[in-house]
This record gives sequence, structure tokens and C-alpha cells, in this order.
Amino acid sequence: MIKQKDGTFNKEYLIAFIPRMIELIKSESLEQVKSIMMNFKGR
Repeated sequence: MIKQKDGTFNKEYLIAFIPRMIELIKSESLEQVKSIMMNFKGR
């Protein structure tokens, strides 16, 4: 929530964060999470 308050939760942050987040996701959930992220990205 801090990133939202200070305005740094933006596209650049997400581009940098996504690769790190993907490393933490269980392999059986990866495709579902990628789909969710792509839907969010389109907004």
C-alpha cells in the first residue's frame, strides 16, 4: 500500500517486479498468475 500512496506503484515498477514474483510462484499456478497479470496489464 505504501507504493500506492507515494505514487511509485506504476508500470515501471511492475515490469521490474514481475520477474522476481514469477520466481516465487509454484509451477502449477504460473499460467493462471500470468493470465491474471495480463488482464490487469490491459486496464
